[in-house]
Amino acid sequence: MNENILITNHVKKVNKVFVISFWGYSLSIFLALLLTGQLAFNALPQVVTLVLALIATVLLFMKDFEIKVGYFVVFAFTLVAMLALAANGGRAFLIVFLPLCIAAAYTLKRIYLFGGILTSLGVILVQLLKNMMAQPDFIPHFVILEVVVVILFFLTKWGSEMINTALTARMQVVL
Repeated sequence: MNENILITNHVKKVNKVFVISFWGYSLSIFLALLLTGQLAFNALPQVVTLVLALIATVLLFMKDFEIKVGYFVVFAFTLVAMLALAANGGRAFLIVFLPLCIAAAYTLKRIYLFGGILTSLGVILVQLLKNMMAQPDFIPHFVILEVVVVILFFLTKWGSEMINTALTARMQVVL
C-alpha cells in the first residue's frame, strides 16, 4: 500500500515537471515564431502543441489521473517530436529521443513501453509518408533508435526494481 502511495507521489512530481516544461517549450516556440514572422507558416504544429499542453494541464489537476497524465505527456511529446521530424526531415532525427527520455523518467515499464512503441511507429510513419531520408541513411538511424529503446527499457526496469527495493527496506526499518 505504501509503495503505491510513494510511486504515485513520484509520478505526480514527474508530471508537474514535464507539464511545466511542455508549457515552456510551447510558449517559447510560439514567441520565436511570432517574433520572426513565421507563425503563419508553422501554425498547425504550434496550435497542436498548445492544445496538448492545455489538455495535459487540465488532466494534471484531476484526481486519480496520475498515471494517465504520464501516458498523455509521453504521447504529447511524441506527437510534437514527430511533427518536428516531419517538418525538418532527417536533420531533426535526434528529437525522437526526447519522448523516450521523458518516458524513462517515470520509471514505470508500461509507460516506457508505450513511449518506445509509439516513437518507433511514429518514425516509421514519418519515413513512409515524408521520405525524410534516403533508405541507406534511414536504416542505421532506425537501428540506433531501437538499440537506445532497448537500453533505456532495461535502465527503466532496473531503476524501478531499485526503487521498489529501497522502498521495501525503508518500510522494514520504519516498522
